Amino acid sequence: MNSYDIRSWRRSLGLTQAELSEALDVDQGTVSRWERGLVEPRPAIMRAIIKIAASREEAVRDCRLDSLIKNDMFPAFVLDRRGIIRDASDSMKLAYSDHFGGGGEHLVGKDLVAHNTQHGIPEVWETIEASGTFEGDTALLRLACNVQGAGFFYVVEPFVAENNQRRLCIYVTGQFEFPENDRYSLELAEVLPTKPPHEMRTIYLGQMADEVDGRSSITVRPKK
Repeated sequence: MNSYDIRSWRRSLGLTQAELSEALDVDQGTVSRWERGLVEPRPAIMRAIIKIAASREEAVRDCRLDSLIKNDMFPAFVLDRRGIIRDASDSMKLAYSDHFGGGGEHLVGKDLVAHNTQHGIPEVWETIEASGTFEGDTALLRLACNVQGAGFFYVVEPFVAENNQRRLCIYVTGQFEFPENDRYSLELAEVLPTKPPHEMRTIYLGQMADEVDGRSSITVRPKK
C-alpha cells in the first residue's frame, strides 16, 4: 500500500486523519507524512491498517445495503436466517402488490420459503441455503428468475443488521423476457466465493437457463 492508497482508502471509508491516527496510536502528523510519501509505515502498522480497512469496509457495505432499502434505490428486501422478509423498499412493496394483489405492506413479515413453495419454486430458498451466503462463504449470489415469462435478475448480498444478526439484502438489478409461459421458476444461480479464485460460479441451471439474457461468461459448473 503506497501513500496514495493510504489516503484514498482512508477517505473512501469516511475516516479523518485524526481518527486514523487515534486508531493506530500515532500522531496526526505521522499519518500526514505517510500520505505525502515522506515516510513509510512499519510492517506492524501496515497490518493494523489492513485490519482497520477490512472492518470499515464491512461497515460501509452494511450501510450501503441498508440504504438501498431506506432510500428505495432498487426494488429490494431484507431476509433473515429463517426466510422471513424483515424490510422492503417502497418499489418492492409496489411490485408485490401489482403482481399478487393486496397491499404491499403485507410483504414485510412474509415467509419467503412458504411463498416460493406455494408458487412452485422451493429451489430459490434451497439454492440460497446451499450457496453458503449466510455462513460467509459467498460474497454475493445472483439469481435469474422466471415470473410467467418475465425474467428478473436478483443480487443477494449478506450483511450484519443492527442486532448483530446476519441477514441478506436481495435487490433487482435487471429485467428481460423469457419465452411466453405461465410458470414461476429459478433458471440460473451464480455465486462469487469469498475465497480465491474470485470468479462467478454457476451452481444451478433451470430448463430455460439458455434463455437468460446477460448470463456470466465464466465457464458453467452446475451443481451435481
